[in-house]
Amino acid sequence: MAPPTRRRTTQRGSDENEPEQVQLEGDFFEFASSTWYALILSAVTLFWMVCFHPDLIPYSSLGPIGNFLFYLKDNYAKALEAGFRIMVLIHATEAFASYRLCRQLKFSMKTTMKWTIQTLFLGFASFGIILKYYNSRHNVPQEKEKHS
Repeated sequence: MAPPTRRRTTQRGSDENEPEQVQLEGDFFEFASSTWYALILSAVTLFWMVCFHPDLIPYSSLGPIGNFLFYLKDNYAKALEAGFRIMVLIHATEAFASYRLCRQLKFSMKTTMKWTIQTLFLGFASFGIILKYYNSRHNVPQEKEKHS
């Protein structure tokens, strides 16, 4: 964890000559689960290969999944490429939102870059963690399920 950053508060003591209080607020970074890393990075790599390098995939070795991927590649190549580009755009948008949240939380640039890069690769698996932290720091009420 990075060293704490200084954050000024506007509270003053009862005496006008008393200096402003300085509160230390630390950075927060949490790696997403290794399961998310394995699933998402494998899926994105396979998606990229099906779209742009389909000759590298041993379809026959993948069994029914290979047959399905071969079918998709042959019949929906343009739609797959558009889907891949949209997925990259969504991940980039989430990474930018993660960057903005980190700057609002006054994290160090090192921690901000960790969150941004992790979110770029993992998407909501990472963005959900920083969003939950942001909501807990700003006392945003969580939605509760309605019981009938």
